[in-house]
Order: sequence, then C-alpha cells, then structure tokens
Amino acid sequence: MSMTLRNRAAWLTLCGCLAFAAIATAEDRPADKILAEIKAIEMPARPTDLTDQAALQNYSMTLRATMQKKADLIGELLKADPENPELATLLPLRWQTLRTSLATIRTLKSEAETVIARSHDEKVLTEAYYYKALATIMTAAPDAKPEVLLADVDTFGRKYPKDLRVPSLIFTAATRITDQGDQEGAGLVASSSCTSSSCSILVIKV
Repeated sequence: MSMTLRNRAAWLTLCGCLAFAAIATAEDRPADKILAEIKAIEMPARPTDLTDQAALQNYSMTLRATMQKKADLIGELLKADPENPELATLLPLRWQTLRTSLATIRTLKSEAETVIARSHDEKVLTEAYYYKALATIMTAAPDAKPEVLLADVDTFGRKYPKDLRVPSLIFTAATRITDQGDQEGAGLVASSSCTSSSCSILVIKV
C-alpha cells in the first residue's frame, strides 16, 4: 500500500473514531450537565428603541435561535432522564417552540404520547395530555370528523376538569369544526360552554 493510501486510510479511521466519540458523548451526557446548560442559557434583551427595525429583527432572530437551542437541550434531557422533575416546567417550553410547523407539531405529539405511556410524574402528564390534545387539533386532516378533533380534548377535560386551559382547548376545537364546515359547505356550527366543574361542546348541522 502506498504512503498516500495509508495516510488516507489512517485519516478515515481517525475521522470514524472521532465521529463515534462525538456520538457517544452526546448520548452519554449526564442529566445534571444538560440541566446546567439549559439553566445557563440567557434570553436576549429586548431593544429599548421599538422604532429601530434592524435591532428588532436581530432580537427576533436571536430569540428564535436561543429558544430552539433550549428546546433541543430539553429534548436531550427528556431522553437522558425521562423522570427528571424539572421536565414539568421545561417540556412546555420545548413543546411551545415545536409549534412552528406541521412536521414539528407531529414531533410534539409523538413526544407527548411517549411521555404519557412512560411517565409517572403527574405534573408532566398534565402537560403531555394538554399538548397532545392541542397537537391533535393542529395536525388533523382538513376533513377530520368532529369526534376525531375532540377525542383528546375530551380525555384532557375528563382527567383535569379544573385545568384553566380546558375552555381554550374546546374553543380551539370548536373554531376548527366551524371553519371546516364553512369550507365544505356542510353548515356545521360548533359552540362551547363551561361551568365551574365541566365544559362541553355542541356541534349543530344547519
């Protein structure tokens, strides 16, 4: 084997080892180090001059990048330590960030379903059920039936009837059903109502 081929083989071997080491490091990071990195992240300061469009644009871009970095780290923490108590407050931040596209909302829903299946932390479960219901509404097919849109909303409402987000979920579903009826010419009108102990939704064909 020529020196050139030997050098190339050695270089490829080295690259492979480095890549493997990087992957192993990312997978083996302890939860406390991930959490420390999350807590060390500082949000950018909002410009004081709200007429400075360049500064506002830069702030917006920096904020999005910072939130995405934080969301990625929270996702790493979820994999490293699914029962970490900090996830009750951190997961909503990640899932809120994931509400930017249909693809990431589907990721959100998948994560929430995994959390529901595995977690024993009631606070984490509350967030998972809420965001799963929200994601179901947001990712439903244009011709989804009302019962499909409402299934996870109903589950969340029954499990956590005193949660203040129940009415907003029902309103979101009702709005989607009414809009869908307008588009299809089906004449569907949905209305929601809440009492101190429960909420309901009524779908009427007119």
